[in-house]
Amino acid sequence: MGAFILAKKMKAPILPVVVEGTRHALPKYSINFHGTHRIRVRVLDEVPYESFAGASEEELSKRIRGLMNAELVRLQSEMNPDRGPSGSGPAGP
Repeated sequence: MGAFILAKKMKAPILPVVVEGTRHALPKYSINFHGTHRIRVRVLDEVPYESFAGASEEELSKRIRGLMNAELVRLQSEMNPDRGPSGSGPAGP
């Protein structure tokens, strides 16, 4: 939430960045890298200050999180076309 408070206070744009593929390379609670893995980074379009100036930090957080989650689903489907949107199972029925 701090990034959104800061963006509003500084009247600065927000540049969302989505990273996919790190969970297997560096699993939770591990400090060791585990092999070679494909990792993608996607920088989304800048969100200008004027587009969120009147929004609360909570509204802004939900908006940006929605943009990032939608892009994460796209990245996951690009990296794992044989899996569903979450990248954890088969697509479709």
